[in-house]
Amino acid sequence: MAYDLLFNEEYPGWLYEVNLGATTIWERWNSMLPDGSVSSTGMNSFNHYSYGAITTWLYERVGGLMRDPQEPGFRRIIFAPNPSLRLGSAAVSYRSAAGLYKTYWKVVDDNTMTVKLSVPFGCEADVKLPYFDAENVPEDLAGNAILNGLDANHGQDLQHKRQSEGSACRTRGPESAG
Repeated sequence: MAYDLLFNEEYPGWLYEVNLGATTIWERWNSMLPDGSVSSTGMNSFNHYSYGAITTWLYERVGGLMRDPQEPGFRRIIFAPNPSLRLGSAAVSYRSAAGLYKTYWKVVDDNTMTVKLSVPFGCEADVKLPYFDAENVPEDLAGNAILNGLDANHGQDLQHKRQSEGSACRTRGPESAG
């Protein structure tokens, strides 16, 4: 339903405002009418945070980048994207006090998605992918998971745990050499 609201080009919908020239978030869905006139309803701020939670939803639910409430200061994040075939792909980045996080996902087809995640030095990410079957991921001779032909560990710790809605793993950013 949230994606429906995101893609809706009619009132109410996020693209309704964009199609009328919005570059900021309005106080009301219909602050401006289709003919370009300002609505006669009161309180028509064209730079208002009341619906600004869309930004949080885009980062956390679409991009999959969420702070871990158990680990303050963005030392660990939860990467749990909710892909949409209509959107096709998403990329977000966030420069935290701990460093720059980057996430990316792309739907390749009904059964495949490409995922990229960049974790700052010394930080961690809990990765929760939808419909990912960790029990059937191929392993190399050392027992490391191989995702899309690449070593998922990249020399780092990677732990899998089976969950009903998919699977999760934890990975670390690069560690210091000494």
